[in-house]
Amino acid sequence: MLSLCRNDTVIDTLRSVFHANIVAVPESRIEPLVIVAVSGDTTSFRGAIIPLLTKPTSFTKPQVLQSTMPVISGTKTREVNLSVGLEILGNFLKGFGVPSIDLSASFSGATKVSFSFNGVIRFFVDINELGEHVKGSTLDRQNPAGSIFFQHDPPFQCYILDSAITSRDFSISVEKSSKADFKVDVPAISQIVTKANANLSVSSASTLSVTFKGDKQLGFAFSCVRASFDGTGKFTSLEPGGVIPNLEAVAEAMGPNRQVAHTPDQVLLTLDPAMITADFSSFVEETPAP
Repeated sequence: MLSLCRNDTVIDTLRSVFHANIVAVPESRIEPLVIVAVSGDTTSFRGAIIPLLTKPTSFTKPQVLQSTMPVISGTKTREVNLSVGLEILGNFLKGFGVPSIDLSASFSGATKVSFSFNGVIRFFVDINELGEHVKGSTLDRQNPAGSIFFQHDPPFQCYILDSAITSRDFSISVEKSSKADFKVDVPAISQIVTKANANLSVSSASTLSVTFKGDKQLGFAFSCVRASFDGTGKFTSLEPGGVIPNLEAVAEAMGPNRQVAHTPDQVLLTLDPAMITADFSSFVEETPAP
């Protein structure tokens, strides 16, 4: 397991502010209203929610909203070793349709690199509205894809994605190198990407960075809430990720005339910063930076 750096502006914002799980390979399938199943260390991407519901169903899709994320767009991550950076870069490129390629020669002499996503857009549904839309719906116990939430021992936990954080382009920048005159070999990278026949353009704003731009938004992080059911499969709750304290006790401790409220939180699937792999079945970590 290869852990992501702590105290990183981008990672901390994604996890702490948006309660988002970061994926290693950006994908178009990462979008609101898809389901992830979790049991112990096993995590499985299950797909859209509607096919898992008993028919007929009253469920209709809640409105999917979108917002830009200037706090993330263009912000560099902390620097990582080149070997780790090339591994992350390779996974990102796979998401944009480029097969496994070796770009180490184009970064020969680099020792530390950072990443940034540009034009970041968050697609999301309101959790309260999602609750209104699943009210009265039932997860189909007879559907083999849904039976794992009931018949598996122990049953898988069901998580519904309420948001996807996406981008269509990202950049890798060299922060440190062993050569005073180091330059990223952008023409070589462009030639390799072109041969891969991917819908991806390559450009550079400086000799120390390269930007890859695709033709569609791909999700590189997502947030989710846990769904609970009764014995029949009927939805009973959409639960936050943290423990909710007894609000009356908290209010009493804070003194008279103090109001306490709780906003639903999403669930972080990893305790420590980590990148979830493409099939959501394992995690990629790098030793935490001090």
